[in-house]
Amino acid sequence: MRTALVIVVPEAEPLVGHLREQYDHPAGGLGVPAHVTLLFPFGDDPAGLEELFAGVAPFDFSLSHTARFVEDSVLYLAPEPAEAFVRITEALVSRYPEFPHFGGQYEAVIPHLTVGYDVPKDVEESLRPSLPLRARAETVTWLEEHPDGRWRERRRFALGG
Repeated sequence: MRTALVIVVPEAEPLVGHLREQYDHPAGGLGVPAHVTLLFPFGDDPAGLEELFAGVAPFDFSLSHTARFVEDSVLYLAPEPAEAFVRITEALVSRYPEFPHFGGQYEAVIPHLTVGYDVPKDVEESLRPSLPLRARAETVTWLEEHPDGRWRERRRFALGG
């Protein structure tokens, strides 16, 4: 069973939820909420997570602009300050080296909220007037994939204890 640690961004659902269902084939319609991934894949042992997240203060951020990963044409919303997400991801990878970020597929940690794959340019343009979108990270959600392919919340951890 695959699991992931994410910061859910409910503030983004009204803007991108319907687009994620249409264009985010790996997650859209499978119970995965709009989110910024901290660590995927992750394991089944939560030992140390509560303590790690207790040392991270809740923080405000903005989904400031659209961008794309060129290699696979993924449209995403970029969170700022990105450093807050990077620090958490680096702390997780340091604590759990057996779970490198995205399986070690990418060297750099680029925080993002995926909108979808091969999203037409006019759809991307339609998002821009609604940005920046302000949000607050107060919890980290541990998601797990079930045998039916749907993802569900396994547990939630408070930032700042």
